[in-house]
Amino acid sequence: MNWQRWWYGPIFSVPELCDLPPRRQHALWNEAVRRGVRPARMLALLMVRFVVAMTFATLAMELGMAEQALWVGLLALVSSGFVADALMTRPVARRWLREHAHELDRYATS
Repeated sequence: MNWQRWWYGPIFSVPELCDLPPRRQHALWNEAVRRGVRPARMLALLMVRFVVAMTFATLAMELGMAEQALWVGLLALVSSGFVADALMTRPVARRWLREHAHELDRYATS
């Protein structure tokens, strides 16, 4: 699998935004996330994070680490947020940027 196809790390390395100033990159990226990600997908992202956190916290309790279960759950919540962002939010926002590349001057004017 070509990891570079869907994961570009920081915003400034996204090909659709690479030739823009940093302030404009952030404005357009935020616009793409707002307009590209639908409420149902955001709810699904929150549910995935919650389920992963609860699963890891429960697993920690079952393994006898009841004192650390809260911290394990919080760590799972944060890390699942990064994974969900990479797998669900970024591709949708990049698709929105590609589809609306011809009208980007209208959005997030600097």
